[in-house]
Amino acid sequence: MDAAFRQLITSCDGSPATIGDRVYPAYSPQHPTLAQVVYRLVTAPREYTQNGPDGVTTFRYQVDVYALTNEATEAVRDLLIAGMSGKIGRTIASVYIQAAFLDNDQLFGVPELDAPGPRQFRRVLDWIVTADHG
Repeated sequence: MDAAFRQLITSCDGSPATIGDRVYPAYSPQHPTLAQVVYRLVTAPREYTQNGPDGVTTFRYQVDVYALTNEATEAVRDLLIAGMSGKIGRTIASVYIQAAFLDNDQLFGVPELDAPGPRQFRRVLDWIVTADHG
């Protein structure tokens, strides 16, 4: 599922120009070029019926957007919403995505003006993705 989620991010219109291939699972590399996206799976509970697994999982992914300005984090957020939210019925990397939508959007890490090093802004987006798991 992680490969499908990454592909969902990178296939958004505007992604190549804005974040390029700077989409990383779990951790950011040292000294990254910004803007970048770091995603991680938070939960993936499986549902069961009286007959066993129902074959569908609702994944919660946290997506951290890092950029040098708040406006840049908003631009990445907006292109992800346009390209991912409400996308229903797509097969990506052999995974059938039933639906994806943005659940939460928060701005974190507004930098201190006197902090050493380059200023970075971080926007945290929580995505809910429902997919078949066979």
